[in-house]
Amino acid sequence: MRPENLNTPTCAAWLAGLWDGEGSVGVSLTNNNGRRIICPQIQINMTHEDTVQRVSDVIAATGYPVRPTVYQYKYQLANNYKPAYLFALSNTIWVQKIAKHLIPYAVTKLAHWELTYELCDLRIERQGLSKDGRALRRGGPPGWVKEYGDREIEIADLLREMNRRGVTVDAPTRAVIAKPN
Repeated sequence: MRPENLNTPTCAAWLAGLWDGEGSVGVSLTNNNGRRIICPQIQINMTHEDTVQRVSDVIAATGYPVRPTVYQYKYQLANNYKPAYLFALSNTIWVQKIAKHLIPYAVTKLAHWELTYELCDLRIERQGLSKDGRALRRGGPPGWVKEYGDREIEIADLLREMNRRGVTVDAPTRAVIAKPN
């Protein structure tokens, strides 16, 4: 039987375990006319299409609009690599809601999920977003984006460091992860 949605503990535990082994939880950083843009991002990238489709189906059944992407680079075709399938999501509200479902079951990426949840929470509070992730405060570009706070920048930098190959979360890093008083 396939998991139906993230509201069931079995389904949330399955997805958290899959994300622990095959997924990425972090941020993408871009530069827009000299302005740093921090965007929470979660993704699963693997060669088993059915699993990526199931991830998409489970998250969609929970009420989040998602689309998996299939890609295969030219060098992969030339070297007979399998096509890779990608599920990625970067909407602050949806990432936060998924994090809330998976945090109780995450092991390897627990700190990633906790930090990402906190980053989303800070951004929602500072920016003023609706339930679907749209800005509540208007002003038009470039004025509608609120500046990032020190903690948001600290979390983004920490997530980037944690996602570098070979980096693990140790006790001193956990101290940084804890919310400041």
